[in-house]
Formats: sequence, structure tokens, C-alpha cells
Amino acid sequence: MFTPGKWRLIARTAVLKSESSHNRLVPSTGLPILICSEVQVAAAENTISTAAVYRARFEKGFVRWLWHTPGTAGYWEALRASFAEGGRAALVGVPLGSFAEGYTNSVAGLSAAAASAPGGFYRYDKHHLVPFGEFIPFGFRWFVDMMRMPLGDFNRGPLNAPSFVVKGERVGPNVCYEDLFGEELAARFADPARAPTIFANVSNIAWFGDSVAIDQHLQISRLRTLELQRPMLRATNTGATAVIDHRGVVTHALAPHTRGVLEATVQGREGLTPYARWASAFGLWPLGLAALAVVAAFGLRRP
Repeated sequence: MFTPGKWRLIARTAVLKSESSHNRLVPSTGLPILICSEVQVAAAENTISTAAVYRARFEKGFVRWLWHTPGTAGYWEALRASFAEGGRAALVGVPLGSFAEGYTNSVAGLSAAAASAPGGFYRYDKHHLVPFGEFIPFGFRWFVDMMRMPLGDFNRGPLNAPSFVVKGERVGPNVCYEDLFGEELAARFADPARAPTIFANVSNIAWFGDSVAIDQHLQISRLRTLELQRPMLRATNTGATAVIDHRGVVTHALAPHTRGVLEATVQGREGLTPYARWASAFGLWPLGLAALAVVAAFGLRRP
């Protein structure tokens, strides 16, 4: 079932000096939403290097660092103010927090409606963290401390996170390979009235270079759109930046590692698929139990 209103989107790729290319969805004159891939929003303005961004992540609150660093003073406040009025909206990947509270790998949503939220913006915190890359598994802290490894140790966000509401659409952010776990995205469909009508993935997979990982991640997103019957908007720094409809068809895409502009119209959707119904209620346990039952049945039939 369709929901009211269509969005006209533009995606732009920019090469940053010697760094990898950067894809982002930027607002047009229609009903726009801007999406920037994680940790790259400041670097996209050629004001901070990626190394400086990661240094800020571990040393102090990232947003506060932007406010007090020469050349970027007031950057975050100005960014929020630019979306505090009118019909524009933005999703920006950025680490949030402090040493005292801990950090999260987050997506900040900026709009006039979100300006009244705590902190002045919508916030999604990544739930499914990468071991050693984003958190230190239980029992390994002593080893990491002994080796003095500068590893990330993010706090985990909620499983059933609220959506970012824009123009009647409920946009469900997910970060990097979170879209690999369909049952976790399906958890957001427990209440159909709050379920996402559109998904938005922001990814930084530059670590994999020009490898099969780019195509693989795109195929993963396509499967999620089929399972849940929701379009997916993907904004990445090296690829694949693309728009996928609810049938799993890539309707628009930018070539990886290239400059470019991508324009598309996206329609949000409502309703629940059978997968969304049982996965939101039970996760993958029914599938696992069914598989065990099949194995047991074949085992009992052997002479």
C-alpha cells in the first residue's frame, strides 16, 4: 500500500583530495532529504581530514570538537540551522557522545520538526556493532589494553529504533552492514503504525577498496527490500550509492569510485509482509526450529 507524497532526491559524489570518493544525497527543490555517509560530513567540506575525524572520535566529543576547532567553528550549529526551517531534511552519519557517557556510531536527522527533539535533532544509534572495530568483546579488554590498540568501543543503540519522520514518511536509518541482519530490521515492524516506510543506509566501506564487497553489500540491501517491501536509499563514500525499490530492483545508481549526480523519485510504502510479521514477533527462532525439525525427521527415517 502506498503512502502519500513522493520524494525527489539527488545523490552527489565528490573526490576529496587524495582520499576516496564521497557519495551523498543532497536536497532538490521537491520534497528533499539529504543523506551523508558516516564520519564524512566534515571532510566533505574539505575542512577536516579523515585522520582528524577519527582522532576526534577517540579523544573528545565529535560535535564539540567541530565547534572549537579553528576553521570549523560553528559548523554543526550552522548545519542544524540550515534545516531548522522549511521543508528540507537531512540524515548525517556522525559519531556522538563523550568520554563520560561513551560514544555511539550514529545518524543525526535534521529538520524543522526534529529541532524540538533532545539535542535539537533526531538520533539513531547503531545497534549491531562490529567486534573489535566498534566494540571490544567480553574477555578481550585485557589484551587490547596490554597491546595499546586504538580500537573503537561504541555503545549499542536500541534494536527497535524510532524512525525519522519527514513529510509523512517514516525513514528507518541503518548503518553499514546492519542491513545484513533482516530480522533486526524486521524488529521495527512490531508496531505497524510506527514501522518505516523507507529505509536509508549510510555506509563507509572504503576499507574494502575496489572489491566484490561493494556489489555484495548492494545485493544484501536488495534482499532486505524484498523481505520487507520497503525501498532502500543507500549513501556511501565509495559505493554503491543507489536507490532500490520495494521489489529489490536497483532503479538508480552511481558508479563506484566516481564523481556523479544521481536523481530519483522514491515512494514510501506501508503494510506488512509475512516475513515482517513473524520476524518482528519471533526473530529467526521459528526458522531455526523448523530446520532442526527437518534434520531430526530425516535422521529418524534412516534405517
